[in-house]
Amino acid sequence: MTSQIDRELHVPLYPLPSPTTVAIVAERDISDAALVALVESLGYHVVLIDLDTHPEPLPPAIAIVRSSDKLARFRALRGMRNCLIAAIGVDLRDAPGVAIADSPLAARQLERLLEQAARRRPQLRSRVNVTERELEILTTYALGATLRETAQTHYVAESTVRAHYRRVSQRYCDAGRQVGNKAQLLLQFMADGWVLPEQLAV
Repeated sequence: MTSQIDRELHVPLYPLPSPTTVAIVAERDISDAALVALVESLGYHVVLIDLDTHPEPLPPAIAIVRSSDKLARFRALRGMRNCLIAAIGVDLRDAPGVAIADSPLAARQLERLLEQAARRRPQLRSRVNVTERELEILTTYALGATLRETAQTHYVAESTVRAHYRRVSQRYCDAGRQVGNKAQLLLQFMADGWVLPEQLAV
């Protein structure tokens, strides 16, 4: 449909900026749900990270933590150096981030912090580098083929498809562009012009 509009009306297609991803490091209490509701109501994409069940989450733009233990564990994860930490009621002397006092004003302070962080994010992103072979294999996968079908189509092992996916997803995450599944990978490929709208009909 979008490709028909583009051809017939000559309307240029531009990728929409993706919303800022805010991670909430779970404490497994009712405040987790309250924080998710608050941050979503402010218009941000929210992921709840449980470090006990998902030890290697994808790097978000901003992470909210509420305990020293979770802060230390989150900071120790690979790829979290560029993530802005919003620590509610946590001493941040030994870690970079923004401390927010656990008080009735915490919600408003968090809202201001998220607004400032979202404004600092560049709206125009440079294209993430993908090799010709990675693009060939991952386009097949992102367009709907299963792991096995993709491997058979390109005469590679399933582990090779997984390795390409992990490597390219990490490049997007390092660029501040969240990729957590193959649908998100397809959207990022389209935003970079690697996949054209007319290929979706294939």
